[in-house]
Amino acid sequence: MYILLSQAGRVILINFVLCSIPIYVASASCLPKSILHYIEHSCAAFFWNGADGQRRRHWVAWDRITSLKQEASNCKTASGYIATYVALLILWEIWKFRCAKCFDSRTKSVKSIISDIRFAANVAVQGMIFKKECSPNQLGVLQQFGFKPTVKLKVPKLVRWMPPQYGFSLNVDGTCKGNPGPCGGGGCIRDSNGDIYLGFALFYGQGNSMIAEVRTLCDGLRLAEHRGLPISMINSDSLVLVSVQYLNLMHDQHIYSLYKDRS
Repeated sequence: MYILLSQAGRVILINFVLCSIPIYVASASCLPKSILHYIEHSCAAFFWNGADGQRRRHWVAWDRITSLKQEASNCKTASGYIATYVALLILWEIWKFRCAKCFDSRTKSVKSIISDIRFAANVAVQGMIFKKECSPNQLGVLQQFGFKPTVKLKVPKLVRWMPPQYGFSLNVDGTCKGNPGPCGGGGCIRDSNGDIYLGFALFYGQGNSMIAEVRTLCDGLRLAEHRGLPISMINSDSLVLVSVQYLNLMHDQHIYSLYKDRS
């Protein structure tokens, strides 16, 4: 069975067998570096050794192979996508070369294999738009091999605070750790010039994010009423809380009672 394994099959066995065996032990204890080096040595030997089990030359360092795998895990960049795709193409070309030599007695030069891999990678990259840019070094390496990735540039969106036409503006925000979990909130009241008239922060104990948002709004309005400050504008980053103001949507009875007491 070992004789029939290609390098692609060995990669699968390394990922699902050799690398999976120490997972349970590593989750319960910290493995020594000597054990980790022995595991890496076993993986590299299994990948590069011949079908007869004899020791063969390792053409690429195992650290380099694993670093390419880690880089390829982020396919949002052109370098990560090409690293993943080229690695698959290399394994595919090795498999085709082996099958052609064993069954059809045909061989293929290394130069033609590299040309086919570059062509297939270029075809795959064309028309693709990546979300993240590569580093300058990665982009230089890709351009040397003829790859010209296209990156979707994010258009900056300008956001500014709109002052109230009259009275004061109430800015509120609630937060929760764990949801449900310990929650709290705070806010500030600004005048038409943008100057902070007063601020507040409160802890509400156990709850969820919606309770924190509603209670912060209610406490901010109560504080403004106590100080005699007319509120003409309320700012919040909670879409649910804003929808409640316009659509009167509230499903939680406890939150509904808090909201109705204030409204």
